[in-house]
Amino acid sequence: MTEGTDKDRTAGSHHTEPPFSPPPPGWQPGTGSCGPIPKLKERRWGWRIFLCAVAFLALLTGLVVHNSRGSGCPLGVDVGGVTWSPDGKAIAFAGSDSTGFHIYSLDLATRHATRLTDSRCGNEVEPSWSPDGKWIAYERSNGDTGIYLMRANGGGPRKIIPDASYPAWSPDGKRLAYVVQERLYTAPVAAPEQAVALRTGNYQAGQPTWSPDGKWIAFGADTPHDYFGDNAGVGVVSARGGRVRLIDPGSEASGATWSPNSKWIAYEVYSNLEPSEIRVARRSGASDRLLRNVPEGNAVPTWAPRGSTIAVYWYPAGSQGRKAILYLVRRDGSLRRIYSADAANRNRVTSTP
Repeated sequence: MTEGTDKDRTAGSHHTEPPFSPPPPGWQPGTGSCGPIPKLKERRWGWRIFLCAVAFLALLTGLVVHNSRGSGCPLGVDVGGVTWSPDGKAIAFAGSDSTGFHIYSLDLATRHATRLTDSRCGNEVEPSWSPDGKWIAYERSNGDTGIYLMRANGGGPRKIIPDASYPAWSPDGKRLAYVVQERLYTAPVAAPEQAVALRTGNYQAGQPTWSPDGKWIAFGADTPHDYFGDNAGVGVVSARGGRVRLIDPGSEASGATWSPNSKWIAYEVYSNLEPSEIRVARRSGASDRLLRNVPEGNAVPTWAPRGSTIAVYWYPAGSQGRKAILYLVRRDGSLRRIYSADAANRNRVTSTP
């Protein structure tokens, strides 16, 4: 990894709506029709091309099935999520083994990772630590999907919000922000049926995170019907809903995380073809600067609860977290590796009973 150079780039309302009904069936686009081919020779070439395409798809399907069987669980999981414990002594993150993706807790003093979840192919991702340090909320993205709650040691997991994703704990520990069908919601942890949908203008939401002062929510903003998958930037909205302010508009920006004083936001600008970036900007979007270049792939940042240290959960494009590395990035951009998925798998990290 190479260190980047700094680069300055200056740059409410709500209503109640329970999100607990099953999502409507997704719209499936229709297939186009082809007109008749006038010449016999062209028909033969058409059939040859068709048969070659079928053979290629069969080979591709075989490779996918082989990979799925090799890992023991189906592919296609949106891996992500990393969170500090409130005391700054541990980091929870999503890791993988032969039984799927699970939530792990890394003790920063011993560098020992403990697996906290144990479902078979449940694919648990996106952990969020409660402010009192006693609970971890997370997303289960396969099977009995939804947001789950468990004790910080992995005990007593239970589903609290069906068909929801990206949980984020409020600083007072009373509410969760989360996403259902790309809409942003908040709900009391003790009464999740009392959900409130926040208006986010024309933007779809993903990966929300609460500012430490409890006044703002940052999220990955996307433009509806953007079939190329490019994000609109990082959106910032009042915790009560309202006008959205964009940071780095038009970029493939996501994974926002707040500084302890709620004045700065670090975020990822993803690239699959060239180095990705970790950037830092003020909440208003001003003073946007490059903190660190990282190799192409995903680099999800999370700010430590105290000080200027940022942890980055990085994995190469297409690896789905199977080769994840955890780094600590200081304010000057220097790096320190604290966890490697490859090394952990070789050493067979411990799981909870």
